[in-house]
Amino acid sequence: MDKLISRLIGSIIIIAIFGVLLYLFVVYVLPVIIIAALLVYVIRKLYRFLYRLRHSSDEFLKLAFMPLGYVSERSSSSSDLQFLYADKVLSQFDIPDSCYAKAREYINLGRRASSSEIREIISKYHQYWDRPSSRNRLFFAQISVLFCDQVLTRSEVNLFMELAGWYSYSREEAQAALDRILQVKHFTYDSQNDWYSPFGSYGSYGGYSSSGGGNYGGGGGQESGAGSAARELDEAYRILGIDASASDADARKAYRRLMAKYHPDKAMAQGLGEADVKRYTELSQKIGRAWDTVRKYRHIK
Repeated sequence: MDKLISRLIGSIIIIAIFGVLLYLFVVYVLPVIIIAALLVYVIRKLYRFLYRLRHSSDEFLKLAFMPLGYVSERSSSSSDLQFLYADKVLSQFDIPDSCYAKAREYINLGRRASSSEIREIISKYHQYWDRPSSRNRLFFAQISVLFCDQVLTRSEVNLFMELAGWYSYSREEAQAALDRILQVKHFTYDSQNDWYSPFGSYGSYGGYSSSGGGNYGGGGGQESGAGSAARELDEAYRILGIDASASDADARKAYRRLMAKYHPDKAMAQGLGEADVKRYTELSQKIGRAWDTVRKYRHIK
């Protein structure tokens, strides 16, 4: 009986302690957590509003997208990859849909601009974005289009260095940044073609080589069937914006996301002109063909 009473008293004490702790938590701790969570939510919303407001200004759009157009015009990548990459930069800077038309206008202006015009625009970046992190973000967003076709030519290296100089990077800093990018992307130098690529001269990728006066297969004839298929698959992965190592589910998600993004109605909703609406239509068709290529190669139903 004494043990039973002792256990009963012990249980009552434990319950009482838990009750007091629960009371203290509900009355004092929980309100603090709720208030702190609300403050974080409000601050994040305010920061996002100010961020989008700043990145919607005409000064930022001009600074970010005219150099992007300048670099894209001198890139060896296809126009479709450049267009897709420009949209990635728009998303990266969280540009509102209402500013897409203006941003694309600056991209087109940058394509036609001279090097002196772009240099003058970039020289003013510190008036608006004076932090090193802002400078780095602008620079790397603009030059990354050079790598989207998995080939970095000698002229593109020179363009990289030129733009880095305009952003006040020293020659040593620019070279170090380029070396890091090449290392991360597993680019190696191909002396035969005088370019950098993760595939060298394509001899180890899909069984084709760029020797023989620009013809594939190494024998001066037409591109081999296996090489052609491998190149088509590689291009399909780049259009979908995924790596060959991506899962089937990720590939399907990328396809659906791009198809939704590049529906012609989306272009009209963004206030883009007829040329861009036509571009969206063509891109949606190419995205569909890219998905068909990946789907057939992977036997996705």
